[in-house]
Amino acid sequence: MLTAFPTDEELMFIAESNHSTYEATKELITKIFNDLQQTQAGILDDIHRNAFHLFPDNQVKLRGYDEEDSLSQYFLCHYNANWLKDYKEEEIALVTGFGPSNAPTAGTLSMIFRMLDIQRRTNITVHAVIADLGFINFREAKVQNIINTTQKFLRFIKALGFDETKGSLRSQNSLDLYRTFAMSSSVLSLSDFIDNMEATTKLYNNLNLQGKDFSTLVHYVICVADILMPILRDKKKMVLVMSGIEEFYFTTIARLVIERMKESDKGLSAFVSDNPQICSLFGRLIEGLFPYVKMSKSIPESSINIGDSEDTIRNKIMNCGSRNEHVILDMMNLASDWNPQTKIACRAAYEEYITTGRDEFWRKQKAEYTEFFIGIKQIWDASADPNIDIHDNIYSK
Repeated sequence: MLTAFPTDEELMFIAESNHSTYEATKELITKIFNDLQQTQAGILDDIHRNAFHLFPDNQVKLRGYDEEDSLSQYFLCHYNANWLKDYKEEEIALVTGFGPSNAPTAGTLSMIFRMLDIQRRTNITVHAVIADLGFINFREAKVQNIINTTQKFLRFIKALGFDETKGSLRSQNSLDLYRTFAMSSSVLSLSDFIDNMEATTKLYNNLNLQGKDFSTLVHYVICVADILMPILRDKKKMVLVMSGIEEFYFTTIARLVIERMKESDKGLSAFVSDNPQICSLFGRLIEGLFPYVKMSKSIPESSINIGDSEDTIRNKIMNCGSRNEHVILDMMNLASDWNPQTKIACRAAYEEYITTGRDEFWRKQKAEYTEFFIGIKQIWDASADPNIDIHDNIYSK
């Protein structure tokens, strides 16, 4: 994670890249740096305060997926995922979601590839959700853009191989979801959200990306309902949430809902009579491009994004700068569907470059990854539909 403030030379490079002055850039980067240090501290605090278990952990068994040490390669830590071994595959649902604020970053792609890999190699029901109606509340963005991006995400993930016979690929425009939302919200209080805040909330507020207070809470409860719907509607006994560490509060609040429904005197206990459980897998972070701590769709400068032009992607990967070479290696490992042998070759090339300064092999690997990434971009671009009517989309039957 980011620890060293940019040098004067690096500040000048950032200023020139953004067509700004040294003084204005230093002021902006100082603010960003302070925010990101707090964000990093929040993420580390989440790990320690919630007693997350780091991988490798031989107690975690995901049938058909953990045979090649895939969990340790792709996930940083977990919350109670050791419980998975006690459930049959048909009793488990995997839930993961993606925000439609912009085209996927490498970090988002890494989670999409992991989800598809788990679906392919197991018989667990997978729920992939694009948070359209939640993001109308959560982000200060045009509704047309959110709806367009949502539909593009759905077509894109399907084109990458999502199997709709083994799960659900949907937006949040679902009557069953709002039935779940209504029951979930009936047992929650404002203090539940104050006590369980996302580690990046302050950063997004400072960048004027966050929605209003009440609408943000609406988004949170919708996402909690996404987690709970396989339990309340489908009677699944275990939900595995796949997310970033900073999004753990969704799992926390979903577990609160279950406990309160069990104790409810309104009859809600009937929906949780099987004593359902929720656990979480937290993906390895792909660090943001210097000086950002993580890639975010909402902060274009932090990421390599498949919505970027081909020239921009080539430049960001091939001419990333010394501070970002390790980020490109992480992308090769996490934001690809390359086989283990190819990834081993990439690491060997990177380590040769770092130890000897010889970059011929490393640049060759970067060039191959650039073409792979552009190929994924072309699938994304082909998933567009410029003629979406937002009224008909939102009020579709």
